[in-house]
Amino acid sequence: MSISKKLTEDKYSALRETAYQITVESLPVAMKNSDGHVIHPQGTIKFASIDFQAQAKAKEWADIKSRRVDWDWLKVSGSYKRANPKRFEVAIWYNNALLCGLGVGKTTNTAAGVRIDLLEASPKKTPLKGLIFELTLANALNYARSIGAVQLRISHPINEKVRNFYCKPQFKFKYNAKGDFCYRDL
Repeated sequence: MSISKKLTEDKYSALRETAYQITVESLPVAMKNSDGHVIHPQGTIKFASIDFQAQAKAKEWADIKSRRVDWDWLKVSGSYKRANPKRFEVAIWYNNALLCGLGVGKTTNTAAGVRIDLLEASPKKTPLKGLIFELTLANALNYARSIGAVQLRISHPINEKVRNFYCKPQFKFKYNAKGDFCYRDL
């Protein structure tokens, strides 16, 4: 790895770590998951990079029949890490042991925006069921702001139902049909 690429990787790694910390600190005292159970995020939810431990836990998802997509997170995270030092990435953990969600993206071509390209909640039943998008969004917004981005995008929503979910008023996204992405100006 060249010195300039290493410096860029180190800089954006530090910005991702800062965004993880800011996100944890900004979470509400309590959140309700989709089963109606109250979750107390402080001390239970952790945001981190997609490391070997996260990849290994995600591999356990492969044979779960309720899984909606079949992303190989080892390949996905590896290719993003190699090609995109400014990437967005997040592994969402509950009690430091239960992997609940993963997301990756990168900056837009002009670097004025951050994209979420892939997002997956654990197909296993977790305490964070129904909260992964909101948690990922909070982290992506913090990361985007930390790098000076002016827009956050969600690339290629998987279907119309998911796209409509992202465009609910509380999330503040609009849909660009030409580019097939949801976007939110910051």
